[in-house]
Amino acid sequence: MEPTNFARPMDGYLIEPMTTGPTAFWEGHHATNPCAIRLSSDSRVFLGYRAGGWDDRFQLDQTEVWGSHLGMAVLTSDGGRVDCRLPLPLMMIERDYHLPQTADQYEEFQAGPHATAISVLHDFRLWEDGPWLYCIYHEGPLDKCFDCIVRMRTTDFLLRIEQSCSLAEMQPEQIRDAWRSLWWAEGVWQPCGTSGTNRIYESEIDKNDIVFIRLADSSLKMIHRPIPDNYLIDTEDKPFCPSTEDGILKIGTVQQSIRPGRLDNSHIGNNGMPTRAQIGSREVFVDLVHGVENYRMSNRVEEAGWDLEYRTYLRILDYESGAQLYYSDQPIFESDTKWQDSCRNGVWVSANDHLRSVMFVGGQVPIDPKKTGLDDKWFAYVGTGDTAVGLAEFTLRELLPRQVIADIEDRVDLDGPPLAADENKQILGPVEGWEFSVQNHPRSRQIAIVRELAGSGEKTARVIELRPGYNDAYAMWIEEGAVQVDQQLGWVVKTKVKSSTKAAAADGLLLLDKENPERILYRSDHQELTVPSHVADEVLYLYRHQPMRRAGIQWLAQKAAAHKTI
Repeated sequence: MEPTNFARPMDGYLIEPMTTGPTAFWEGHHATNPCAIRLSSDSRVFLGYRAGGWDDRFQLDQTEVWGSHLGMAVLTSDGGRVDCRLPLPLMMIERDYHLPQTADQYEEFQAGPHATAISVLHDFRLWEDGPWLYCIYHEGPLDKCFDCIVRMRTTDFLLRIEQSCSLAEMQPEQIRDAWRSLWWAEGVWQPCGTSGTNRIYESEIDKNDIVFIRLADSSLKMIHRPIPDNYLIDTEDKPFCPSTEDGILKIGTVQQSIRPGRLDNSHIGNNGMPTRAQIGSREVFVDLVHGVENYRMSNRVEEAGWDLEYRTYLRILDYESGAQLYYSDQPIFESDTKWQDSCRNGVWVSANDHLRSVMFVGGQVPIDPKKTGLDDKWFAYVGTGDTAVGLAEFTLRELLPRQVIADIEDRVDLDGPPLAADENKQILGPVEGWEFSVQNHPRSRQIAIVRELAGSGEKTARVIELRPGYNDAYAMWIEEGAVQVDQQLGWVVKTKVKSSTKAAAADGLLLLDKENPERILYRSDHQELTVPSHVADEVLYLYRHQPMRRAGIQWLAQKAAAHKTI
């Protein structure tokens, strides 16, 4: 794959912590992890951000962490400058107790009356759907965080923003009562999660970095991240995770797995909401996401633990089907001195040895909302060093390889007869209580990994999406004897692929996780017939040290175990 250009960092910061002054108590330590949105009825960009002051610091057992609030800045119509930065947050916990500051205080706190209370907020996302503005966020007691969702009418939000900007010249303590009525009072944000609550999941599932997309046919899809991978769920038009008929939560199908041997070998996740755009005549979603490298895994350091660097990747989803058309091989920001300084020297990151840097893009908007084509300019809002918010600029043509653009523009409808003579189903075997198989898709030029829970009637197929720009852009299929078992690495699937209607068939290769064959740990880009040695080394390391990062696998096992008791 040819190299791409990079997004360009702009000078300075849009938002920095207010280390002194009247707002330092809630945004003096960090003002980062943006959640930017441009509403359909307003040309301005609204830049939410995760903000915390020194009073929000607390001890989580032996680790120093911070709670946060949802700060807000109103930007100009091009999204490049701050027009009004609000003096108080849109979401905030007003506490009548103190958070623990030492390990001993943490133990006392966990034994006290506030241990199970909602004690912290963080990681916000804003999403417009129909007449509603939704806020997706994490909340919970100190040792847990739950995915939550609330909403208000967009017209109501805009009215409250105007009232808030009129108060912005006054001191926070002077307007606190008025602000409480505007933003913090019960009923301002309406819970819209499962069973009338604000929870996206009924059970205690932690921190899944959730985004939603509504497709051309009006169907709603949820992309969530049971660590370490992204899964796709059809939510049946609900803004939360539905259950299957047996009452157990859906997990969906894997959309994108981590990639051993690359710079996203630890975990991946969603950032801001995907944004509609055009590549030629095809409508797509543009989405900037994060991938995280664990240096211990890259260097095979046998001491278990995490030494992490966050990077930003480009994802393109099809507006018609939701299919993932592209996921960049490499990060879209160059790791030059400018980015290193802003990402590695923040107060938060530099105080935590296991985080080498954090670059977290929380939303992307076209500078002109009516121009979303290949050569139109976009802004990306970048949380740097878990401390501040910077700005970057890009065009899709700069970030996408030429052949990817050409294949997306010329993409042939996948519906129709498959190239293989039959479905050629090959059984992988029982894993975590599920039966897995791989087979040619019966109605398209793709293959599918099928997962079935015996006796429950639940059956899910993960279709392996074709990749514009690669040698499997047009078709992929398997022939008899395609699956081989590697006792150490997993299932090795030899495929046949075509890059176009006229191209000759070539060889391809998939490596499926032995603990969850729905996960693709390696996918060949050319005609590799074996798993590269550096990839194999990291996969083996993954099996030895990844149990703490296998929530998706645990989810499947728990569902299978629960089904046996019904």
